[in-house]
Amino acid sequence: MSWDWDWFEYVNKWNPGKTANLFALTPQKLKHVYNYLCLELEACDPLWQWAQLTQFVTVDERAKLKKDALLAETIRSAARMVSSLNKDIYEEEFPPPNEVLGTVINHIPELSIRKDVREYLEYVVNRFGLNPRPKLSLLVEGQTEEMAILKIFEEYYEVHPSILGIEIVVLTGVDLATGNKKDDRFSAIFRLLDYLHSNQTISFLILDNENYASKLKEAAKKVKSIHSQYRYVTRNDYIKIWRDSFEFDNFSCTEIASAFNAISKGRATFSVSDIRDCKENSNSGSALKQLYRVKCSYGLPKIEFNEELVKLMLSPQSNKKVSNREIVKVLDRVIKLANLNHFPVMKRIKDKNQRSKYLGKKV
Repeated sequence: MSWDWDWFEYVNKWNPGKTANLFALTPQKLKHVYNYLCLELEACDPLWQWAQLTQFVTVDERAKLKKDALLAETIRSAARMVSSLNKDIYEEEFPPPNEVLGTVINHIPELSIRKDVREYLEYVVNRFGLNPRPKLSLLVEGQTEEMAILKIFEEYYEVHPSILGIEIVVLTGVDLATGNKKDDRFSAIFRLLDYLHSNQTISFLILDNENYASKLKEAAKKVKSIHSQYRYVTRNDYIKIWRDSFEFDNFSCTEIASAFNAISKGRATFSVSDIRDCKENSNSGSALKQLYRVKCSYGLPKIEFNEELVKLMLSPQSNKKVSNREIVKVLDRVIKLANLNHFPVMKRIKDKNQRSKYLGKKV
């Protein structure tokens, strides 16, 4: 027996009118067959309530189903064939099987967006809580801040930030965030914040108070979104600038001196007054690095330094409650924002969210 059947040749020669004449089909007959298949499908399908989601599973994976699930998938395929045949002959496609029985008051998501498969899938996975996109992007300057924040999440909150829908994005320095062109210094970071907000991922930016960080925050008040005419790119309270630096805003001079002494391993001795002198400097962060370099004759290992600081902060012997630390207050807010950020299951809900002040100050 030969299997030289050519699918593409068959498709090109396909004539739905001949099929309709051959089987004496009418719109009423096809609709009756389709409705019958839908009834049978509902009766046997163990994943009936998940039909919107399972339709996006690949054919190869669906072929691995067994028993009732395989039977339901076979009936669903037959229903799709009937719907396609009806469209070929009578130019009308039947609604999805899970929307045939009963009365649908609100289509979730809307019928108008379902031709865009990617957008349709996004609303469906939002409904089932399966969208891996972060609910909040926490933008920090460098790997030292990333490490410190991760350590606080895992040891104080006892959870990885990803479980809360939070991703940490490292900008690798204030300069990368603020740019270096006088006329268009902040455009890149603003476009990033705007894009994230257009996809309903809240962006929260944390910077040291150096270079152009304060000017960036001021400029953010005036930049309108290019994705929504109803809002600015962000809210001003989604940009956190430390008064001095991450270290001096969150740790005492005593703790910083203790951390320096621990990581220098006896090569030098640092006093609290040394650290206070650095804090009084107009660029306290740079002064701190310079102090360490002068006394130890090598650069400050910032990751090891911040690890030691967080260790001191979380120690039961610490004189200051963890909850009173500024970084923890910031992270408390970040967690609350992520928790309240529910991804939309319909386009009209997404549009309503874009018009709100939740993602950016209203125009």
